[in-house]
Amino acid sequence: MSYTLWLIPEEEKVKTYLSQIINELANKYNGPTLEPHATLLGDLPLSLEEVTKGCENFVAKTKPFTVEINIVEYSTTYYQCIFARLKPPPELMSLYDLAKQSMELTNQSIFMPHLSLFYGNISYQQRQEIMDTLQFVPQKFTVSSIVIVPGGENLPLDWKHLAEYKFL
Repeated sequence: MSYTLWLIPEEEKVKTYLSQIINELANKYNGPTLEPHATLLGDLPLSLEEVTKGCENFVAKTKPFTVEINIVEYSTTYYQCIFARLKPPPELMSLYDLAKQSMELTNQSIFMPHLSLFYGNISYQQRQEIMDTLQFVPQKFTVSSIVIVPGGENLPLDWKHLAEYKFL
């Protein structure tokens, strides 16, 4: 099993707003519902114990910070079918680097901070239709913890919080 690290909006108002969009898109386009989250690191090929130790290491060096989401886009992938880009503050980029170091990851994957609004394999025309009709209101939210969830081929219904680590 692999594990994934999530950033969850702290504010209930933001979570509710994002959940409404996610649920509406899932219902209209027959996709899964999911908890609003931004993936910091995905599908870590480590044991839960190794991920836990890594989180304990970098969380102790991290303070809460604010993230802004304001641009909605689509891509060619299932997990980023429709997503909102995060305007990454320096704290988020530093957190990404620190998390990779703490997990002893050496791969140079590209980090594109985002919050997925819809998972699916719909046509590009439908993706564009969503973009044309979605009236997304920019949001700001606080990130104050890391959540560990199962990764890999698990379905969104199986993405349960296994552990949460609060920042300083």
